Amino acid sequence: MAESVEAQPAEPTSGRWRSSGLVGSIAGASGVAMALAFGEFVDDLSEPVPSLVIAVGEAVTDYTPGDVVAFSIANVGASQKTLLTAGIVILTFLVGARLGRSAAGGRRDVAVVGFAAFGLLGGWAAARNPLSPALSSWAVALAAAALAAATTLFLVSRASAASQPPAARKADNADKDNGDENDENAAADAAGRTAEGDLDEGRRMLARGGPRRSFFGYSAGAAVAALGLLGLGRSLREPSAAQRARQIYTLPPRPPARTPEASAGAAGAPAGTGVQVPEGIEIPGGVELPEGVAIPEGVAIPEGVAIPEGVEIPESVEILENAEALEGVEAPDTEVPDAAVPDAQQPAVAEEEPTAVAASPQPPDDSPATATTTARASEESGAPAVQAPEEPPPTTTQAQQEPPPTTTTAPAPDEPPATTTSAPAPEEPPATTTSSTTTTTTTAPQSRSSLHPQVSHLDTLDEVPGIAPYVTPITPTNEFYRIDTALTVPQVDPDRWRLRITGLVDNPYELTYQEIRAMSLSDHVITLSCVSNEVGGDLVGNAIWTGVPLNVLLQRAGVQRGAQQIVGRSVDHFTAGFPTTTAYDGRNAILAIGMNNEPLPLRHGFPARIVVAGLYGYVSAVKWLEEIHLTTWDGFDGYWVPRGWSKQGPVKTQSRIDVPADGSTLAAGETVAIAGVAWAPTRGIRQVEVRIGDEAWAPCSLGEAAGDESWVQWYLPWTPEAGGRRRIQVRATDGNGSTQSSNNVRPRPNGAEGWHTIRVNVRA
Repeated sequence: MAESVEAQPAEPTSGRWRSSGLVGSIAGASGVAMALAFGEFVDDLSEPVPSLVIAVGEAVTDYTPGDVVAFSIANVGASQKTLLTAGIVILTFLVGARLGRSAAGGRRDVAVVGFAAFGLLGGWAAARNPLSPALSSWAVALAAAALAAATTLFLVSRASAASQPPAARKADNADKDNGDENDENAAADAAGRTAEGDLDEGRRMLARGGPRRSFFGYSAGAAVAALGLLGLGRSLREPSAAQRARQIYTLPPRPPARTPEASAGAAGAPAGTGVQVPEGIEIPGGVELPEGVAIPEGVAIPEGVAIPEGVEIPESVEILENAEALEGVEAPDTEVPDAAVPDAQQPAVAEEEPTAVAASPQPPDDSPATATTTARASEESGAPAVQAPEEPPPTTTQAQQEPPPTTTTAPAPDEPPATTTSAPAPEEPPATTTSSTTTTTTTAPQSRSSLHPQVSHLDTLDEVPGIAPYVTPITPTNEFYRIDTALTVPQVDPDRWRLRITGLVDNPYELTYQEIRAMSLSDHVITLSCVSNEVGGDLVGNAIWTGVPLNVLLQRAGVQRGAQQIVGRSVDHFTAGFPTTTAYDGRNAILAIGMNNEPLPLRHGFPARIVVAGLYGYVSAVKWLEEIHLTTWDGFDGYWVPRGWSKQGPVKTQSRIDVPADGSTLAAGETVAIAGVAWAPTRGIRQVEVRIGDEAWAPCSLGEAAGDESWVQWYLPWTPEAGGRRRIQVRATDGNGSTQSSNNVRPRPNGAEGWHTIRVNVRA
């Protein structure tokens, strides 16, 4: 009998083990579900308090090594945020399930400590967000952790009741009622006499599913409660102040287009026009000056900085000792006029359609329109000139009333190449022309006008099926890439928002959104690219940006000597820095409040951001801007620099094949379009060439562009003659005559290099 009594505890122990496995995991996961749902519910009701999942995700982003970030962007692109968020949720459920098993196994203190640690982590992550109130963030996180622990322990207690046989419960009660610790044998005899009958009773009870049904019922109730909290929060959530404001505001009217005589440029008025360049701004050591860009007056060129060929040096510019001047440097008589920052006024909401971009006017109807991809500033306007190299001449695109056939002629070797592209009338097929020289005829499809008035006069290649539109759409479907460190879009109320100009300035000041809207705004067509963009990648876009030149803002502040770097700071404390001289070297460097004739979309930086032509976004394009800070070059590193990326980020010349798609199948004998885009902001694109297999490089037709700061569409018709697999490559030559290198270079640390290559199958 004694042996029989000693063997009885084996079955209850096995039941408790099973409870601490599956049942404990269910209990812990249910607790996590309640905690996460509570956090999301509070986030929906209170705009300043962030989601705990998002807060943890942003902390993970900030502390992730640069190599991991580069790998994730290269392999999943913009989807990295979704995957990170999903990963955090899954990991949280797994850890919660493990804590539930510990609680079911009798180690409830471990579960409590574990959930408390989760609460501390969530509170720290939420409180570090500069947009979140710290006290509320901590309170919500700790409350969520307490809810998770309470839910888990409650369900574990129900699971324990379901797995404990009645015999064990009666024995426990007998021990408590007896109170005689020396009478253990009597208790064992009593338990032995009833063990067999009570076990049968327990099995019948569990078979009926009473307590176990109770456990699963409570677990299901927790899941329903969590889903209910999520649904209720979403239904009660109202549009943020930023969302409401963006629906109300339209962009103020911009100045009408100037005549061609007033501006020969194609990319808009130079940023330095009418702005006094501060004296003593130094070019940081090692910063390369782009060829063909005029250096403003008052800029001191430090010792050892090479001045590229074609750069104009005003007479008043001081060239320090040992500064190396290259061939072609001119020193013209140039004065930069002063201009005052316009007084801020409260504008009315504009209802009229914005006028065309100032420096990209539509030619008169009675004369042919000629546009080049090289922007030149008008000497009469006193703006910094952009001088193109004399040889070879830039690619020219002409649209005539009676369009001739599209012809590309290869001249004799001693002459610079000249490529002319014309769009034929749709009702007349283009004719092939021949000459004594080697002639290649290309046929460009009739392009349609852009929907945006600033570029409606351009003869683009938007009609080519599959090619990226000249202006990247943001509505109704956003196609402009987004890469940033924010897992959710910051909601910035423009009525409370202020832009601060601080640092090495004489007069620090603040601007409101309305004051910026009251300034003299202008439109600029600028291509932006992410430094993480792989060769042939889609992390690049072209848009019409509306804003105010940065040098206008800096003029009011009074830039001090030694202010070599402009640092932009976002409301979520992201930072990026670039040389101060960039705001004065003739390119467009603007504080933007509009994109494609709309206020900035929330995801692209509403209410204001920085856009600098020719620089990768990681060193310049700060969205949700709250501060412009002037400092020394060595005094501050932007967000990505300590993570292994270069401090300088000039955009490299790149080209991409949009059609045909890589791996697609084509039919022999049928003409198809090989087309895509190419970009080299501030330098422009002179030529794009395509090579099929081992054939010679063939020049492509180029669509018109608004200027050197935007990308160019290109096109080449191709008729495969036989079946097989074909390799197609593309390369571009920028306005300075430099052709893309064939060397494959990874994006980190300062941008990818190489020829975009695809392969297609030709079916005979």
